Amino acid sequence: MDNQPFSVVENQGFVRTMNVAEPKYKLPTRKHLSKTVVPERYEKVKVKIEKILGPVHLLEKLNYVVRDNAHNMSAAMEKARFKDVSCLAHTLQLVIKDSVFNQKEVSNVITICRRPVGLLKHSVKANKQLKAAQENLHMPQKHMIQDEPTRWNSTLHMLERVLEQRRPLALVTPCLDRTNGIHLTPSQWSHIEAITEIFSLFENATLAISYQNVNVGETIQIIILQFN
Repeated sequence: MDNQPFSVVENQGFVRTMNVAEPKYKLPTRKHLSKTVVPERYEKVKVKIEKILGPVHLLEKLNYVVRDNAHNMSAAMEKARFKDVSCLAHTLQLVIKDSVFNQKEVSNVITICRRPVGLLKHSVKANKQLKAAQENLHMPQKHMIQDEPTRWNSTLHMLERVLEQRRPLALVTPCLDRTNGIHLTPSQWSHIEAITEIFSLFENATLAISYQNVNVGETIQIIILQFN
């Protein structure tokens, strides 16, 4: 239920807990779980699914299964002998993760931006200071956007708002402590601009290929236009 690996049954803490909870219970081994329990459960589920899908002949009508790029998904399609194709949107996401987020300079500037954004999102006092700075600069009052690590495009939206609010943030930073202030060099600001430009290309492409009626030809054209 909480996604523990099979090896949990061999962890000393878990073994001691089970000995106290139910001394007579004999824990299964990791090998027994992976080689016996899971395959048996798989076969039972497989039979049930085949009974459900059999009358409508759905499997006979199946051309391709669109899947993400996880190894277990690929292995499942191979085992089931389904023709499959990886999800393009998920592939684009992996490209961003592997080629952009893994760069040290990129991760550094994102981390620097997250600290003040988080404070301004949760501190009433800091938020009031931001609103006052926006008023002094005759700018519309907008809240900062906190990103979610599991959603790369939320990081794009956070950085776009940081760039938009660069001047108000400069006025607010002296009021914050050293840890939570946004202290970026001109070079790092340039990096943020470059990151948002790259992320925007990927977001536009992802949104365009996610429409229900988009076809393969349009998808190829979208990718070429976005990244040419």
